[in-house]
Amino acid sequence: GLDRVAPENSAKVEEIVLSTLQQLARDGFETDAVAAAVNSLEFMLREQNTGTFPKGLALMLAAVRDWMYEGDPFTTLHFQKPLESIKQRLAADEPVFQTMIKKYLLDNPHRVTVDTTPSLEAGAALEAAERDRLAAARAGLDDSGMKMLTEQVEKLRQAQSAEDPPELLARVPSLKLEDMPRAGASIPTEVSTLAHGARVIAHPLITNGVAYIDVGFPLKGRVTAEQLPLLPLFAAALKEMGTKKRDYVALDQQIGIHTGGLGSSVSIQPRFRSEEPLAYLYFSGKAMVGQVPELLALIQEMALDASFESQQRFLQLVLEAKAGAEESLVTSGHSVVAARLRARFTGPSGWASERMAGLSGYFALC
Repeated sequence: GLDRVAPENSAKVEEIVLSTLQQLARDGFETDAVAAAVNSLEFMLREQNTGTFPKGLALMLAAVRDWMYEGDPFTTLHFQKPLESIKQRLAADEPVFQTMIKKYLLDNPHRVTVDTTPSLEAGAALEAAERDRLAAARAGLDDSGMKMLTEQVEKLRQAQSAEDPPELLARVPSLKLEDMPRAGASIPTEVSTLAHGARVIAHPLITNGVAYIDVGFPLKGRVTAEQLPLLPLFAAALKEMGTKKRDYVALDQQIGIHTGGLGSSVSIQPRFRSEEPLAYLYFSGKAMVGQVPELLALIQEMALDASFESQQRFLQLVLEAKAGAEESLVTSGHSVVAARLRARFTGPSGWASERMAGLSGYFALC
């Protein structure tokens, strides 16, 4: 769908859509673009990231979509075999998506173009039609009809305002204090040390075949107070500037093909019973277990072969960061004030965080 299209250009838009579909059905897609799309779909299906929405409820609603039309409720949940089938067909150079475009879009006789235009009179016309319909219904009622309607309305009001009987309320599930576990969830942790001295902390959990990896580099003694406001920009540039091997577009494409996401960020957190904060530069990514070597190779490329040669690209990142900071001042000014207060009362970690992402960080960008 497109918005802000002049009504007289509707036919032109339809022509562009159809000609683009015809080109895709004829020439196909770039191999890397297809690989990245399939990889992103697999991550979406495996992670089932529903945000704050309950995952169990989301899975139930997904099952109901087929079930309510007499289909198999588990079809939408058993995605692995169909996904592997598509991967194998693509690996065999079968024109999977070109065939689908031709069959379901271009050769489909059931097609409609809907033009929706705003109207200043539509709302008033609907209200007037409703008033006329109610007036006609009222005119068709005699005194007995009005009395019956009034009684029905009163019964409905009483039913809605009446309290539920105790026996019905007892059926409603409730959570009691004794139902809550007294101890927090225990996360399994395994600590080991690599040959060169780096410490590895692993959490063996059920993740549906997805590996989540954070590689941290300590910043203690390596960054001055004057450089703190530039750290977020530096972390963003490690990915957005590209590397010596490929530009940022090609790097982003490789990330899409081999991982479920990869980025870099700076974390400065208070240390328990210590004035000295924990400061790290993190490379955080996720990949299927079989693609972990590719993920680590991309992290190594970003960390060791980052390119800062394009001044124009870096200036673009600075302007984007400045625009984002200005927007946060307008939409989340209270957060900016809170960060300023934390800088005064929460020790070095709060001060450093404000220097990077607060008002001080915005002034540094200016």
